[in-house]
Amino acid sequence: MNETGIISNYVRHRGLLAAFVVRDMKSRYAGTLFGMLWSLLHPLIMLALYTVVFSILLGVKNAPTVNGEKSVIDDAIWICCAILPWIAFQESLQRATGSLVDNANLIKKVAFPSAVVPLHIVISGSLNQIPGMLLVIAAVAFFKGGVFATLLLLPVIWLLQMFFAAGLAWFLSSINVCFRDVSHMVAIFLLIWMFLTPIFYSADLIGANLGNYPLIVKLYDINPMKLVVDLYRNAIYLGTWGPGWQILLLAGYAAAAIFVGHTVFHKSKDFFADYL
Repeated sequence: MNETGIISNYVRHRGLLAAFVVRDMKSRYAGTLFGMLWSLLHPLIMLALYTVVFSILLGVKNAPTVNGEKSVIDDAIWICCAILPWIAFQESLQRATGSLVDNANLIKKVAFPSAVVPLHIVISGSLNQIPGMLLVIAAVAFFKGGVFATLLLLPVIWLLQMFFAAGLAWFLSSINVCFRDVSHMVAIFLLIWMFLTPIFYSADLIGANLGNYPLIVKLYDINPMKLVVDLYRNAIYLGTWGPGWQILLLAGYAAAAIFVGHTVFHKSKDFFADYL
C-alpha cells in the first residue's frame, strides 16, 4: 500500500475506516444493559458529581460570572466543557499508542492499511465525546436561558482536536512497536499534561503565581490542550469568539502533528512486521 498521500489513502479506504469505527463504537457497550445510553449517562453523572463535589462541598468557584449571575451549576458546566474533550483526547492517545501491537495479526498482512488502526481509535474517541457535549449545551440552554451563536465554532474545534490527536497517535503507535515502554510513558505524561491544563482550576492562578516568570506563563498559554479547553469554554459557556490567534495556533499544531506523525509512521511501517 502506498501511504504517502495523507488524504487520498483515507478517502480510498474510507469504507474500511468506517467499519473499524463502527465496530469500536459497538464494542464499547457490548453486553451492557443500557448500551449506547451510557454515552449520555456518563456525562450526566459527571455533571452531577462535579456540581456536588467542586461547587457545593469544596466551594470551588472557577467559572466567570456571565451577565451578573452565577449558580453552583455554572462551575460544573465550566469543568465539563474542559474534561469531556480531555477524556476523549486522553483515551484516544492511550488506546492508539498500543493499537498496532494489539492488532499485530492485521499489521503483518502486507496489503493491510496499517495507518487505519490508530486513526479509527482517535475517530471513535472523538465521536464518543459528542453526546456529552450536547448534554452540556442543553444544560447551558436550560440554566442560562439560551445558547450562543459561537456554537458554530464547535465543529471546527472538534476537528482540530481530532486531527491533533491523530497526528500524535500515528507517531506514538509507530514508536511503541519498537519500544514498548512508550505506552507506559504516555500514561504518565498524560497525567502530568492534565494538571498543566486548566481543567479543575482557573488559568488566572498561573499568571498570579508565576507573574515573575513571563516565559513560563507564555509557554503555558500556548499549551495545545489549554487552547482546546479555552475554545470550548468560549464557544459554549461564555459565548465569545475569543482571540483569533488561538484557533490559528491550534490549526498549526494539528497540521504539524499530522505531518510529523504520518511521516514517522510511513517511514517506520516497513519494520513493523519484524518487531511484531
